[in-house]
Amino acid sequence: KQWYQRRVRALWDGGVRTSAFIYSPNTTLVSSRTSTQCLFHLPDWYPTLIQISGGWENFYNATGISAAKDIDGIDQSSHLFSNGVCPRNHIFLHVDPVDRIGAYIKGHMKLLVGDQDTSNDCVTGKMYPLDGNSMDDSILALYNITSDPSESIDLSTVYRDVTMEMLSELKEYSLNQAPLMCEFEEVPGSYPNEEVPLVVPWEFNWIY
Repeated sequence: KQWYQRRVRALWDGGVRTSAFIYSPNTTLVSSRTSTQCLFHLPDWYPTLIQISGGWENFYNATGISAAKDIDGIDQSSHLFSNGVCPRNHIFLHVDPVDRIGAYIKGHMKLLVGDQDTSNDCVTGKMYPLDGNSMDDSILALYNITSDPSESIDLSTVYRDVTMEMLSELKEYSLNQAPLMCEFEEVPGSYPNEEVPLVVPWEFNWIY
């Protein structure tokens, strides 16, 4: 994490932003660009890697799996390898109905909803729907993370219209997401369990 990024927990930039790099000995694949500040979300890697490895048609011919539909990821290969424009201008970071917090980045602005320092216990087996009550929207903060990467100057009262527009977009996005079940009840034969505290394949022999 960068020293100026605020706190590494919750949804502060220190907890959600990281560095990444791409290396390839194929000089025709990698352009002369050495760095980028464009938004790049984790699910973007899936369609991006599919594209640079031959595209969805080759992927289907090799695996029999059709092109994914309705995914959050955006193919960023044209930007990364051909100096194209930034294809992504927003990221819905997270909505946590247990702690009732959320975060959304749009352009230079980042909206934080709820008390980012709260920590509530999650009830095993309980369903937490994502709806208008999933976040505590009585607590709002807006930051320009380009000019203020330490998230120290709250602009929510200065740019009230931007704050409310982003809040509305975040709520609308959350309504299209599946409910959260915090912890599933243990299924006999599954892992991790008391004997094997690891995530391993279902049919697994713990004897070395």
